Amino acid sequence: MENQEIALILLVSITFVTVSTILILYTKVFKNMKKPTISKEKNSINFESIVCHKCKKDMEKGYILASRGIHFVGKNENVGIFSVTYSKVLQNTVNMGVKMKYLKAWRCDTCKTVTFDYSETYKN
Repeated sequence: MENQEIALILLVSITFVTVSTILILYTKVFKNMKKPTISKEKNSINFESIVCHKCKKDMEKGYILASRGIHFVGKNENVGIFSVTYSKVLQNTVNMGVKMKYLKAWRCDTCKTVTFDYSETYKN
């Protein structure tokens, strides 16, 4: 084969893989997502106090930045190359815009645990 034929075959193959990946992501992830809750101003958040479930100390209040989504994979589910398509994307954690979404979160630095609320998103 000539170099041009090989290059054409590679281009077609790469295009096919890219389009297939986009279709899989759309049908498995984005199509099943609920419409996001409207973002509120970050400064308007009413943070309730939360106690760490391990050490019982007050947790630090803050935010988780969400952009490409937070994926939940069940305890008995296998994780592999295509785990993104089989995982459950948590509502309000995918950001298709330019600005970051903020999720209300609490952190225990002692126990290295984080708890977050993804029922609403906030903007800066």
